[in-house]
This record gives sequence, structure tokens and C-alpha cells, in this order.
Amino acid sequence: FNIYDLSKEIEKIKSKNNLLDEHIEYAFDNIMLNILNQLIHKYKEQIFNFNFNFYKAFNDFKNYKNFDLCNFISLKTVMEKMIIEIINYQVNENQPKPKIIDSSWSCNNILKKINFKKIIFEQDPLRINQEFNDPPQLPKIDCIDKPKTICKYFKDGFCRGLNLRNYAQGFNDVSCNYAHPKSAFPVREDEFKFTLNNLAANTDVYIRINDIFLKSWSSGTKPQVIEIHEIINPALLTLQNIQRNKLERKAQNHIELHDVFHGTYPNNLDQIYKLGFTVPANYSADANCPISGHLANLPNGPGTSLCTNSCKFCVNMHVKNGCHMFGLGIYLADNSDKASRYIPATPSPKKMIVASLLSGRVYKQGELKNQDEMHNIVKPPKNFNFIHVFGKGPQSKAKLEVIFNETIVFHKYLAIPRYQITFQ
Repeated sequence: FNIYDLSKEIEKIKSKNNLLDEHIEYAFDNIMLNILNQLIHKYKEQIFNFNFNFYKAFNDFKNYKNFDLCNFISLKTVMEKMIIEIINYQVNENQPKPKIIDSSWSCNNILKKINFKKIIFEQDPLRINQEFNDPPQLPKIDCIDKPKTICKYFKDGFCRGLNLRNYAQGFNDVSCNYAHPKSAFPVREDEFKFTLNNLAANTDVYIRINDIFLKSWSSGTKPQVIEIHEIINPALLTLQNIQRNKLERKAQNHIELHDVFHGTYPNNLDQIYKLGFTVPANYSADANCPISGHLANLPNGPGTSLCTNSCKFCVNMHVKNGCHMFGLGIYLADNSDKASRYIPATPSPKKMIVASLLSGRVYKQGELKNQDEMHNIVKPPKNFNFIHVFGKGPQSKAKLEVIFNETIVFHKYLAIPRYQITFQ
């Protein structure tokens, strides 16, 4: 018996049963750590005489308070190196290598006695100790973090809790504590790319988009459309179709797409076309952040961070500053002139996004009780897909009602950018 053979047997089990890497790594680490622990305690006098002090190093390793298995170091790699060194070590030329494990153990016997399902699904550290006929009494190892269950929403493309932080005031239990490995995401990172296809003025799509843009412009002089581009991004279409299929299964009905408008700063467009709309975080952008720092001091910007809640810079809770009247969501408009108000006057001509919005259960929001009532909302009411606010026209009450209809979406892929209108 040797540990190298055991490692190969475990790899066969992983391949045969198609186990998740995170789970098999966790099981393997537990086995290796137990064997290494026995090894060190059994041969600590010989190990202590090695050029490298494994015994001291191992105890230092266990007691390292800031150790994080997922983010800091691979426990498996460290243990493998230590075990290989011990296996290969000879005390002197005349003495054989020390027996690592009692001769009554074998790879097959160990694997039969280890209940992989319990290790993998119950995720109980050192469960292996209870599976041997004569379990060794080992000290409790506190440095192993249990692998977290993968977030079911992340596997479908979007987890709202990834850019939310828990705050004592305003936001409670809103962040997500599940795992979000890249391997679980339905689209690879390198698949997020877009192209702009300039539509000919005589095509049906151009005529339709031009028509809804001009007809929905309800105030002042109608603008002049210069050109219309189709935004082609297969990754965003894939992610929206995942949501569409979920909604259709739940509703037992076909889900339609609706054209809505979105206005923003010109320097945000490429990022939106590549990755989709950003659902606002509940923390502010920090000027020192390399990702979101440029948003910290915008005169009319929302000031929310683009980072996930792992960012070390963007940590301060976002507070209402004339923004997010109906919650921290993506704001979409039925009227093109409403969306144009969020596009800076310069440069000219302007560019506006036409988004495709999945239909769903709509929560109809009326007049606010006070202007801060909904600012901290991070998702629609239960059993609803988004919030729709009906405009009350010029007679609307300031800061409590709106002039134009607005739709607020809290899921990144319920609405995706589909067309770009250039106008003046």
C-alpha cells in the first residue's frame, strides 16, 4: 500500500461516478489529512530529524488563524508534497523506508470502509475516522473549511446576493452564502462578446424599432433617427432564454418579449452590450477601487459599485441621493423621451438602448408614502417578476409619483440590450 496508489484509486472513483471536483477534492483532502496526521504522530521522532521539520510545519499550518482553504492555498498540494517527502525519505542507507501505514490496510479495504457519499453530501469533516474498523484517535483539525453548496440561482445565470451586503440598518440577510464557482456558470467568461450590426433602413426590424422610438416620444419635437444597430451577443441571449424557460415552466404559458428603452452614459454602453445591464449593488463605489472608482464622484450618477461583495474597497452602504426611487433595480421606460433624460446632452448625436424584456407577473406600484419608502428594495415582492409604476403625467406628485411609466427589474437577464438607436 502507498498513498500514491490511493490517490489513483480516488481519481478512478471520481471519473467513474462523475463527481464534482469540489466534492472529491474535499473528500481527498480529508483522507490525506488523516493519513498525514497519523503518519506524523507515528513517526514524529524520525520526521523531527528530517532536514525540514514537518512536525512543526504541520502544527503551524493547522494553527494558522487566517487560513482559508478556498481562497488562500491548496491543502491537497501541501499535503501531497509533505507525504511524498516522507515516503521517499530514508533515515540512512542501511535502514529501509519506514512503514507508512499498517500492512493490514490496503487501497481496496480503505475505499470500502470510507463512505464517500457521507463525506461528499453530509460534508462532515473527519467523517473518515468513523468508517475504519479500528479508528485512530486523531486531534480535531479546525483549518478545513467545508465546501459550500453551489448557489442554484448562479447555476441559472444570476445570483442577486452576489452584489449585496448585509447591513444592520436597511439591509438584513440579503447577501448570498452559497458557493459561486465559475465552473457552475452556464456561460464561459470568454463567450461574453458582442458585435453591432448596422440595419438597413428598409428592413422590417429597422422600421419596427424606428416606429416605436418615434411614436413613444411624447413631448416636444420628434428627434431624428440617424442609424439603428442590432446588438448581437449570443451569451446574453442564452442567459435570457434560461430565464424564459423557467418562467414558461412556472406559468405554463408562452412568455412574450417587449421592447423598452434605457438611457445611460455613453461610456457605459460597451460594458452593457458585453455583459448585460448591472443590477445596482447596495453599497457605494469607492474612489480608490480600480473597478468602480470612476463612478464614485459622478455628478448625476447612481454612485453604486460595479463590484461583487468581495471587494475590499466598496464597503460603505449606499444611501438615497435622489436616486433609485423604486428600489435598487434596472430602470426601463415605455417612452423613449423618458429614457433620453438619462443620456448626457453631449456628445451629440445621442445613443439609446432598446432592450428586450421578458413578460411576467407584474407588481403594480402606486403612489409612495414617502420618498425613501422603496429605495432599499433589492427584489420584487414575492411571486412577482418586476415592478411597474404607472406615470401620472404632469400632475404627478414630486418625489412620490412619476410622469412616465417605468419598469424596474431586479434580475440581470430578464431584460437584455438588443438595439442601439443613434439620434439627434
